[in-house]
Amino acid sequence: MMTLAGRIRRNLPHLGFVFRKSNQADAPDAVLQDIALSDSSQMSSSSEHLSLALDIDCPEPLGDHDLCRAYEEEGRAFARQEDWAGLATRMADLDRDRIQTPSGKSAVALLALGARSDTVAAVYEALARNIRLSGAVMTQGTHGLSVVLKAFPQNPYAIALVAATHDDIAQALRVAVEYEFGQADLETAASTHADKAVELVSRLNPAQLDAPFIAALCFNILAERAKGAEDILALHETWHDLDPRDPDCLRALGRQMDPVRFDVTFLDRAARQIAGQTCDVWGAGGYVWVMMDAVVLWPEAAEVLDSRLFKDGISDIMRLTSDQYHANTLLAYCTTRIERRKTGSETADLILFDLAQSARQIARKHLTEVHPLVWAEALNEFDPTTIRLQPDRASAAGYAEALLVLSALFRNDLRNGKPVLFSRPTFDHPALA
Repeated sequence: MMTLAGRIRRNLPHLGFVFRKSNQADAPDAVLQDIALSDSSQMSSSSEHLSLALDIDCPEPLGDHDLCRAYEEEGRAFARQEDWAGLATRMADLDRDRIQTPSGKSAVALLALGARSDTVAAVYEALARNIRLSGAVMTQGTHGLSVVLKAFPQNPYAIALVAATHDDIAQALRVAVEYEFGQADLETAASTHADKAVELVSRLNPAQLDAPFIAALCFNILAERAKGAEDILALHETWHDLDPRDPDCLRALGRQMDPVRFDVTFLDRAARQIAGQTCDVWGAGGYVWVMMDAVVLWPEAAEVLDSRLFKDGISDIMRLTSDQYHANTLLAYCTTRIERRKTGSETADLILFDLAQSARQIARKHLTEVHPLVWAEALNEFDPTTIRLQPDRASAAGYAEALLVLSALFRNDLRNGKPVLFSRPTFDHPALA
């Protein structure tokens, strides 16, 4: 007999999503109601007819996306008008006030992304057309921003913006090298841009500037060239001290502690150290934020993971924040990435499966909303660029993935014809009608 998940996957094109916008007194929501699923190849008078009813809020899927895009468009407008002074001031203000979108994205990072987007897009377009980048295309991309440095040689945000642009171009060229575009000079050009990014951020002192955006930029650029794990930890400490409540800061550390470069015990030790430093914010959750991406990237990380501490960390994050963005992030990554990760090690795979099963309790104890774009981010097929360019497709896929996980979790109740109702405030388990 086809499993419930199999039935849903087979019938996904036929699922009907009913998004119901709320008034100002209620949270915006979307409810999936009374969706009948059947296997047409097995339909008969005695065939099973499964009626699935999940009643759960779903905030306007593109709400946060629209705000992110607004910051990007603002940055793009500053750049196109060549209002570099205004852009630098706006970046400094957003960074100083630690402004974030509801999903936790840095407003100043989005502004800077928009400001350099035209330049970086031109390089990607040239690569897509297989245009040689050693001549005019290469120099044209950064010529405009070099003017910024001449006009504002001491402005840290002008320096940071140009450094980020060089780093983006270097990443684009590395991708081209990986795909063997047949241009021998691409690797040299990538190294040149990367070197320039390093040279620029080395001028900056994020701690003195009280600038978490600059600290994040310095960490992401310099950590790749760090000679040892201790150097990465030292770089990270500056960023963490400036914005200890930002989980992206902790996740970035986990992604940089590559067991290929460093002994895997450094990763576990760093995660435990972060958990101790952030216990007032996350409890044991700091361990989760550091290890979550690492165990997806490297099988060695799963081998050394402390599953009990990871589970305690998930509980602490939800106990201390009860934030639906965090609930969706943890549930989505643990069920779509960690549970499906195959390391080649039976021991590691069992650990990851156990973690995912434990994380499913978030749905019973804490989940009151589905955030589709968060689930899309957890899917391998959607990178941040794809989500920005195709938000409708990403939102639909993310929402469908969330339904797959929730329906599997409550399959027995659903098969018995019980609708699963998620309600506020946080509950011990969703009420079953």
